Amino acid sequence: MKTDAAYQNCGSSGPPDRVTVCICTRNRRAMFLRCFDSLLAQRVPEGSLSLSFVVVDNSSDAGERETVAHRQNGDVPVLYVHEPRAGIPAARNAALEAAKTLTPDWIVFIDDDEIAPPDWIARLHACAVHYGADVTSGGVVQAATAEGARAGAESWIVPNVYGEARDRPTCPTCNVIFRSWIADAPLSLRFDEAMLHGGSDSEYFMRAAQSGARIINVKDAAVYEEFPPERQALSYQCMRSFRVGTTTNYRYLKNLGSWRGAITLTLSALNKFGSAIVGVLVAVVAFPFSRTTALRNVRRSAKAASYAIGCLGPAFGIRPNRYW
Repeated sequence: MKTDAAYQNCGSSGPPDRVTVCICTRNRRAMFLRCFDSLLAQRVPEGSLSLSFVVVDNSSDAGERETVAHRQNGDVPVLYVHEPRAGIPAARNAALEAAKTLTPDWIVFIDDDEIAPPDWIARLHACAVHYGADVTSGGVVQAATAEGARAGAESWIVPNVYGEARDRPTCPTCNVIFRSWIADAPLSLRFDEAMLHGGSDSEYFMRAAQSGARIINVKDAAVYEEFPPERQALSYQCMRSFRVGTTTNYRYLKNLGSWRGAITLTLSALNKFGSAIVGVLVAVVAFPFSRTTALRNVRRSAKAASYAIGCLGPAFGIRPNRYW
């Protein structure tokens, strides 16, 4: 493992890389403000990176225009975009179009419910350069409260070594940096605006991988988010797993073809159903000795079964409600 500092440009003697950070939001002001403020507080020593921000407001009334204007300090360019077409894929595409005008070398996405540590963007970029990846996805640390998430982000310390990087076939947009050639001509990848049920980010990077992009996941460039009780509820977790299954159905059939996609989906669903059955059996055996272990396995089984049903559900006309 290498011991470069978080900001070191991996030996580059040229001009600093241009990095545009994109955040899409819709009617979640408190969450958005926590995220945006953490971006404005990023620590990037002079000459290490050239930062800019794009904020896409997907509300109908451009409600965050004044919020963004009042928080700009002039040190880092902030481009505000109002995208009135409701839907997170449309908002993400508006972010890409706005980012293009800033001619970045790298594009970053972060979800509006995340809080970034002060050294996050420098570390994420350093990891991407260090591993020679086209797309680098970081982790998400969950806290019970917004204050807990903020405290975790503020106390995060940059590791002095690079941790393990794992190759992935796709990734989400909650914490990701990627080379701008993916969005530039001639490839010009855009998010699929038909995916109003979610998952357009995983589908986007799946196509990027099919076009030759190397995607990795790293653990040492994390962001933080609030994970309140309503998100921890089994009903919410099962619906989320079901939604992921339905979007997986769409992107597999779209990008792998009907036969290969159907076979891959069926195998994935069977694997999850098998995991669900094993989990229930373990729960039955464990219940007399440890209710905690039993309940944990029941939860895992329920989520696995929900994902499997989601994978196959669209074939029978079963879909979740629209995401945004």
